[in-house]
Amino acid sequence: MNHEPAGWHYGVVISPFRMNSLASLTLIAPVTSKDNGFPLHIPIAEDNPIYGFVQVEGIQSVDLAARAASGSPR
Repeated sequence: MNHEPAGWHYGVVISPFRMNSLASLTLIAPVTSKDNGFPLHIPIAEDNPIYGFVQVEGIQSVDLAARAASGSPR
């Protein structure tokens, strides 16, 4: 069963710019703030304003424009 938290959440775009500009979909890995030691949770660099861990196992393709995501064309 999939679980998608409600509200706005950070994610890391992992698809290349060229793909994002040609297709309506973008590959995104979600970010969690919890460090549970899971090997597929990659820590975000400490000098980044966002604290957390990239959840590699949670990669999804999303239409950023349809979701009115921050930084996406609307």
